[in-house]
Amino acid sequence: GVLAVAGIFAIGANATNLLATSEYAKFSTRSNSELTFNPDGSKKTNENALSREYITEYSYGIAESFNLIAPRLFGGSNHENVGTDSRMYSFMIEQGVPSEQAQDFVSGMPTYWGDQPIVAAPAYIGVVVFFLAVLALFIDDRKIKYVFFTGALVSLILSWGKNFALLTDFFIDYVPMYDKFRAVSSIQVILELCFPVLAVMGLQSFFKAKEEPKLQQKALVQTGVFGLGVILILVLAKSMFHFTGSSDNYFLESYGPAFVDALKEDRKSLYSADLLRSGFFIVITFGILWLFIKNKLAQNTTLIIVGLLMIFDLFFVDKKYV
Repeated sequence: GVLAVAGIFAIGANATNLLATSEYAKFSTRSNSELTFNPDGSKKTNENALSREYITEYSYGIAESFNLIAPRLFGGSNHENVGTDSRMYSFMIEQGVPSEQAQDFVSGMPTYWGDQPIVAAPAYIGVVVFFLAVLALFIDDRKIKYVFFTGALVSLILSWGKNFALLTDFFIDYVPMYDKFRAVSSIQVILELCFPVLAVMGLQSFFKAKEEPKLQQKALVQTGVFGLGVILILVLAKSMFHFTGSSDNYFLESYGPAFVDALKEDRKSLYSADLLRSGFFIVITFGILWLFIKNKLAQNTTLIIVGLLMIFDLFFVDKKYV
């Protein structure tokens, strides 16, 4: 009941934008097309001006979902600064390129090698937020946590687009306005709302269980094992990935195999470095909460430290792309 009322108020508060967008969409490429034939001469069977291929062009890769906890797992972006410690920088110096030019060149490398055509920045929710959200699933006894978890999971699967066509096709065919999406991956905004809410619930429930240290310890250990387990699996899975981007054939023809090999080495370095980084934040967050259980830290002190960890985690990733 409360959620329904909140939903009505939310729609009412945004009615102006929603109605204006709906009216405008009728005159845009996102409305029905008046054309009756496709470019190849075949008869159109779909009235929508946007083809299914166009709608799902920016489909999030399934394995790429782990970017949510390790931002540059799939290279970060199409314009990544790999720095002077990179293999690409060494390669440029070996080719006789002046250091200043080499430094400028490596400041915008196409390291992204995921499924999407262009990525300006990875979708990163923060590994500390992820850790606390998982903690909520183990320690919070409110059933509403499953609502947020389901919302996050469904939005993630929908962001896969053509990589999970069963659900995507259903939404395109039957859910109003869904076929107006330019990038199905943008639905991750729901996930980016649900996970922080779960994180707050997890930390709140953890503090409320102060009189039940065994419950706290069990939930914290389960969360730590899950988080580090995911990191370990990704470390072991590194050899299964090809680290080849969609534009690598162009680079191969233009700059040669040595250039592409250097680019792949930097992609592998980013993969390993960010997994190590995420593992570090998980261990630190685990340690802070463990000290709270053992009465080594006060609740307010613990809250401040965890909050700062969360800010530092997100800030040092975000500042690279803003």
